[in-house]
Amino acid sequence: MAQLLKPHGPIWLGLTERVESIRPYRTFGSLRRMIARSAYDQLDYSPLLLAGTMLGLGLTFLAPPLMTILASASHKSLAPRPGS
Repeated sequence: MAQLLKPHGPIWLGLTERVESIRPYRTFGSLRRMIARSAYDQLDYSPLLLAGTMLGLGLTFLAPPLMTILASASHKSLAPRPGS
């Protein structure tokens, strides 16, 4: 299919440029509430899925810096001391 479309020019995979929101989001709070409603709807309003998602996000974003700090601390404690 790509071979058929390529002669016609580049293919844009983005959303249409003609879409406009009909809901006014005048404050950051109203935008945040809309995002929260949409996200919780995708989780089928399940507290268990929400907790699992939060745990996964926590591991994804907090594990690398914590592992770096812990690895650095353990490396320093395993290093030979001068004069020993």
